[in-house]
Amino acid sequence: MASSVIIVGNGESVLEKKSGSYIDSFDTVVRLGSYVTDGFEDHVGEKTDIISTIYWKLDIERLSKTKVILNVPLNMQYMQEHCEDYIDREFSQYKSNILYLNSKEDIQGFIDMYTEVLPPFRDIDNVNFSLGFKTFYFIKKLFPDKKIYATGFDFFKTGWYWNPLHNRDESNMHPYTWERLWYAKMKRMGNIHEI
Repeated sequence: MASSVIIVGNGESVLEKKSGSYIDSFDTVVRLGSYVTDGFEDHVGEKTDIISTIYWKLDIERLSKTKVILNVPLNMQYMQEHCEDYIDREFSQYKSNILYLNSKEDIQGFIDMYTEVLPPFRDIDNVNFSLGFKTFYFIKKLFPDKKIYATGFDFFKTGWYWNPLHNRDESNMHPYTWERLWYAKMKRMGNIHEI
């Protein structure tokens, strides 16, 4: 799939189809956070070109051979400088593999991405959009000409495909319902192609 990128979410819905070889055929395969492929290759594939993750969950083994997008959550933005120091200290030898580290300016970018397709919801300025949602923003920013495909985006209606018990509550400030609405609208508009 030349000139295309697929973002593989961690929702259990990814197990509904055996799309592994199709996922691996994409030009760029993006995975989220602490993703797992071992044992799930028939469903999620094996190839990983980019990992989008929270900076303190960065795995040195994965960073050594994979490009990474790092995210500092909204409620941790005051630690941006600490994050940069942490990366310089802990990951200096692989720093060239870090494609992007989000900044405070990106917070408005997340909001703009949402409000381009749906009206703003109450307190939109104070939520912490999920890593999955923000990854769509990062990929569009880094690869504006690539067609975006996606799979496994449940926005916490389910657990992780490798751990069904994993789920989140409202304490992390993620606006799950609004993100689900945005994703559905983006699919209807043809801006995201779900496999």
